[in-house]
Amino acid sequence: GLRTVKSAVAVIAAMLIVDAYGTSSSKLIFAMLGAMAAVQQTFQESVESCLTQIVGVLLGAGVGILLLYCPLPPMMIAGVGVILVITLYNLLHIRFSPVLPCLIVVILCTAEEIKPVTYAVERIWDTTIGLSVGLVVNMLVFPYDNSRQIRQTVQSLDKELIVFLEEMFDGDEALPDTEKMRKTIDEMDRQLQVFAKQKLFLRLRSQNRDIN
Repeated sequence: GLRTVKSAVAVIAAMLIVDAYGTSSSKLIFAMLGAMAAVQQTFQESVESCLTQIVGVLLGAGVGILLLYCPLPPMMIAGVGVILVITLYNLLHIRFSPVLPCLIVVILCTAEEIKPVTYAVERIWDTTIGLSVGLVVNMLVFPYDNSRQIRQTVQSLDKELIVFLEEMFDGDEALPDTEKMRKTIDEMDRQLQVFAKQKLFLRLRSQNRDIN
């Protein structure tokens, strides 16, 4: 769908930018991960994803740098770091995958030629470029708008309600089936929840009035 195309556009744009302004050989990977994470269904979800990715990079870099002072073999330090990152994600109720910070921890703990602080700063920079590009693409390139689906669902519910009332008062003892109407109401509720996560500046004032 459209979100797939937007993800591809965001990834390509992020990699082109980071190729010119990035800081290391793995910059394309981190820019790609950031761009894909930022392309979410709504603006609010995109911002939450960006913040989560930044927290993940900072967390991974911080844990990795601290563990370098432990007098343990590199592989053991990396294992401890992975456990710490996953534990912190659970404690902080971060719903996104901890793969990115775990990757940073493992690289910091096992690659002796890497300068930890410099590497951490580079990862933050490259990921931020990807996140920024992904967020801009998601906002400007056909931003998600489900107002049409909401209107169609409301119209469908109107028709079902008329049928429901006709069957309710047709004089026989058989009651109408409410299952179809319940599913339509649930779908409308889901669409309204998605719409509520779209920021006001992404939709017209007249559109807000119509939806209200």
